[in-house]
Amino acid sequence: MRDKDIFSNKNKLFLIKIVYLTMLVSYFILFVFLFFTNGSIRYFIQQNMLYILIPLSLPLVLSLVGLNDFKIEKNAEHIKIYSNCIFMSNFSDNYSKVMIVNINEPFQNDLKSSHFGLRKSLVVRQKIKNKSVKSKINISLLSRLEQEDLQQKLNISK
Repeated sequence: MRDKDIFSNKNKLFLIKIVYLTMLVSYFILFVFLFFTNGSIRYFIQQNMLYILIPLSLPLVLSLVGLNDFKIEKNAEHIKIYSNCIFMSNFSDNYSKVMIVNINEPFQNDLKSSHFGLRKSLVVRQKIKNKSVKSKINISLLSRLEQEDLQQKLNISK
């Protein structure tokens, strides 16, 4: 069923990568025109530089939401959810997260929204060896079907 989901995480990431690549090529062409031409084209680009830079706000908004790639593993003892930030995980390991939910211990899971509903997070609270453990992972790019699938995997495990 997930293969037919056009709003799946993989499809969204592919679309976002295409948009970023298109923006990069467009800005490269604009700056070539800006630096290597004279006359009306260069004047037009200089006068409308503010409007030309507006699409650069798209990566800012998407970075607030969080562009994460997911992988979910489930076995008899635990569920592992791997989340890697597409851009920032290349520079730092702090943006690669692993959430491990021990199935043998009772746990509580909630979906939280923030950033005006743009960012969705899965929060799992679990008591392991008399310690309260809280894990939070960003699931903003998961489609509704993928979120329901993840929620179902967590609910079946209870």
